[in-house]
Amino acid sequence: MSFSHHAGKTAGLVLIWTGICLGILAAEPMSVASLQRTMEEKSREILSFTVEGTVCSAGGKWVALQDASGTVLLECPYLPPGCTQGMRLRIEGDHCQIVRDRSGLRLGTAPVVDNDGHHSRVARAGMVYLEKGKQPLRMEWFNGFAESTLEVTMAGEGKEGATVPLISLFHRTDGDEKFWQGLAYETYTGNWNAIPDFRSMTPVTRGVTAGFDVGVLPQSYHAGAVFTGYLDVAEAGRYSFEVTSDDGSRFFIGEPRVKVTTLPERGEVVSGDWAAGTFVNGGSWVTAEGSVTFAAEKDGRLVLDLAGRMSSFQALVAESAGLKPETLLNQRVKLRGVGRRDGMVIVQGSDVETFLAPSLPTDLITEIGHVRRLQPEESRKPLRARLTGVVTTATTSSLVLQDSTGGVFIYYTPPSAGQQPRPGERWEVEGVTDPGDFSPMIFAERATYVGPAPMPEPKRPSWDQIASGSLDAELIEVEGVMVSTGAESMELLTNGGTLKIIDHRFHPLPVRDMDEAARADLRGSVVRIRGVFTANWDGETGRVNPGLCLLGNALMTVVTPAPQDPFAIPMVKAGDLLLFTSHSSRFKRVKVAGTVLHARSQELYLTDGGKGFRVVSVDAADLKPGDQVEVAGYPRLGGPSLVLLESHVRRVGHDPMPSPQPVDAARLPEAGLDATLVSIEAALLSDSLREQERVLEFQAGGQRFVARLVNADRAAKPIERGSIVRVTGVYVTATPDRAAADPFELLLHDAADLTILHRGPWWTPRHTMVAIAILSGGLSLALGWVFSLRRTVALRSRQLAAEIEERQASERHRELEIERTRVAQDLHDELGSGLTEAGILTSLVQNPAIPQQKKDGYLGQLAEVCRGLVTGLDEIVWAVNPRYDSVTDLAGYFSLFAQRFLDLAGIQCRLKIDDSVAGHPLDSSRRHGLFLAFREALNNIVRHSGATEVKLEIAVTGGRLDVSLADNGHGFVGDPDSPGSDGLAGMQSRMKKLGGTCRVDTNPGRGTTVGFSIPLEKNTP
Repeated sequence: MSFSHHAGKTAGLVLIWTGICLGILAAEPMSVASLQRTMEEKSREILSFTVEGTVCSAGGKWVALQDASGTVLLECPYLPPGCTQGMRLRIEGDHCQIVRDRSGLRLGTAPVVDNDGHHSRVARAGMVYLEKGKQPLRMEWFNGFAESTLEVTMAGEGKEGATVPLISLFHRTDGDEKFWQGLAYETYTGNWNAIPDFRSMTPVTRGVTAGFDVGVLPQSYHAGAVFTGYLDVAEAGRYSFEVTSDDGSRFFIGEPRVKVTTLPERGEVVSGDWAAGTFVNGGSWVTAEGSVTFAAEKDGRLVLDLAGRMSSFQALVAESAGLKPETLLNQRVKLRGVGRRDGMVIVQGSDVETFLAPSLPTDLITEIGHVRRLQPEESRKPLRARLTGVVTTATTSSLVLQDSTGGVFIYYTPPSAGQQPRPGERWEVEGVTDPGDFSPMIFAERATYVGPAPMPEPKRPSWDQIASGSLDAELIEVEGVMVSTGAESMELLTNGGTLKIIDHRFHPLPVRDMDEAARADLRGSVVRIRGVFTANWDGETGRVNPGLCLLGNALMTVVTPAPQDPFAIPMVKAGDLLLFTSHSSRFKRVKVAGTVLHARSQELYLTDGGKGFRVVSVDAADLKPGDQVEVAGYPRLGGPSLVLLESHVRRVGHDPMPSPQPVDAARLPEAGLDATLVSIEAALLSDSLREQERVLEFQAGGQRFVARLVNADRAAKPIERGSIVRVTGVYVTATPDRAAADPFELLLHDAADLTILHRGPWWTPRHTMVAIAILSGGLSLALGWVFSLRRTVALRSRQLAAEIEERQASERHRELEIERTRVAQDLHDELGSGLTEAGILTSLVQNPAIPQQKKDGYLGQLAEVCRGLVTGLDEIVWAVNPRYDSVTDLAGYFSLFAQRFLDLAGIQCRLKIDDSVAGHPLDSSRRHGLFLAFREALNNIVRHSGATEVKLEIAVTGGRLDVSLADNGHGFVGDPDSPGSDGLAGMQSRMKKLGGTCRVDTNPGRGTTVGFSIPLEKNTP
């Protein structure tokens, strides 16, 4: 008994001692570095811990806490009031859920299950420690479209999971301590890709439901719900919850198991300078300076990219309230935060301090990026600069220095006994700014060698950057196919276009020392060239010559040598190059086969299994439609069809031409038809010869297009205007700069590609002239016969004929003077005031006393005036050009003018051009008078009608040309001839002078119709 009693007493003492030791250990704080290392292994964990430290910065729920081991950023459920730098905190967690994210460690603030995002049915799980009793919960969920799912299961530690029992779910109403069965819910509507901030939104419906019921949504898609309440937990312990949802969901449960208390003593914050690559004990409190090159908000945080003096880095602001990305971009800032290997994490917006870049002559510029941003008048002051960077290229009298913010050209001649700067060395240069010939530069007064340094990472420029010269004096690297290379220049086919690099005594080509044979072998190779970019510009205007440059300290590597046999690669289908599995790239040569549809110069149009594509060849032989060829070249994707550049072509056979694809006018234009053989039925508008090319203009439906036939027979008879023709040719989509005017054209092989389905009117102006000639001949014979019979009568007849001819000449002279006067008046009215206004605006722009902002406004006005002058001149030219003396041309011009004019006012224009308009002549004076009335009617519609749609109808009926404009506006009340209706009276006056009529029918509230009618035969009014 005594032994047992002694043993039991001993065991009790051991238990008591163990409890005391565990209590001491539990109370002993762990370092922030240990906490950080613990969470590096897992992104989510349940821990009990105690940390103590000094506050470096605090904002919202985030605090940067520092102890002797380092600094860590923590998100807590709450922070003590007045939490500021230097305050000492103790943070204790009891079975606390810790989640590591990009900013730092979240202590009990993260959702237990985060299944956010726009996705199909997905399950996610999480674990949390819960006390016994009713624990608060919150479920946020939304559904985009299609299926909606929300299921929640739970499992105690070591137990099987099961659906949360409905009898365990409760809620409470405001001001009521009693628990009621079920969950409270609020629903919302919206189109989201992730869970929005429901707390800031107004719910659509509210209520109580038994569980997580998606049936409470007001609509089945583009809606979300928030369920709140309590879960009755049977016993304390760890519980696993699994949420299955479609779409996103977030599940919170339990009270935060974190306690934050203030310690009486204050601490001192230890700070250092951030340096790339450092990572000390989980992080350090550091400061850094740099220029913001990129700023954007993401998930409630602010992401900043900065260029520092030595390197670029990224900063993440956890609590970004008060900071706007647009106000930080291109600003010089000073940051305070937790340093990491790749950058910094900043607690709050007050840890981001902005200050102005140097702007006064007394300020000292220390970043090259500031020099590059100087305007010519600023750099001419001059400003002092002290710059540190890496030499990227150097000559005996100059060098280019580059830091993380950019590069700058520097004039510097070292002393006779001084050290010559060389690439790969870090130097400090002090001097003054100068606008330079193209970009700002530095005249160095002194330079100091700092030490060796790695060359900066070269930039991979876009074609726009190359064309604009914006990377002048910066180290770049370009990749492309060597198109040509010689002693004076080399050409490279790059992603954006062909880049020509010029040889210079200070900027030699990397192939300068090669012999001619070695340079020739480079053609067709894929190369990478690295060097300091120097733009090529016009010395008088300062404008960049796009695609032309020099490279200083240039190096070249051959990525892929030119093949001995370009066809010694596997064959692929042209259509397969657009698939992912093709792994095609711009600089990977491919081989395809196809049938030639059309060939012009070095450009071929081919088809492979109905898929059309283009080829730009370097050695195209005399190929004809139907030839079977193999092509090896470099693909360019992204356009209307595949294009192979720098291609080699060889003929392998000949097949009959494939059948053309019939295309309905309603499909036009369609970019997908590019490089495809098509046939289109269209009405011929004109048929003309231009040098060795026959150009035919057609209209199919509402779309006009051009068909071209090279080497046409000049003796061939043109097709009558208005004929319906089936035209067969290769569909070619226009380049972007011409797509608006001519979306596409057809390339014809020979005249057989034109099939006349219905000829236009046979009576043409030429027939009229022949008839007049015959009648004149008959009249001459009659006069001769009369002369032979009666000399006296003949003499008198000659006198009368002379008088008639004199009167006719006088009449023609009078009509010519009238027409010249009208053209002069039109030029004065249309262009005179506009040119005067343009002159005034030009003087204002050239006035140095006017601010730049106002000058920009004047330039905008000048552009509008010039566009108006061009439009007015176009109208005058159209009016006097005898080529357009027909009703058909008038209908086409009226249609195009109305569409453009009404489109600017946001009014839809519907056209109805009757087939009867074809083949009717109309002289220029009546065309011009009718156009002025037509334009006045359009102007009245835009200014007064309030219409949204206008219907234009043009037809020839009973020898009269009828033009009608009907709008769906509000009409007007009153007599069109009443005082104040000058525009209507003017239209009626013009039409009366033309021997025609102007009819105005209005229906208040339902619109107005204006009709013009003139006889096609010229009558004297």
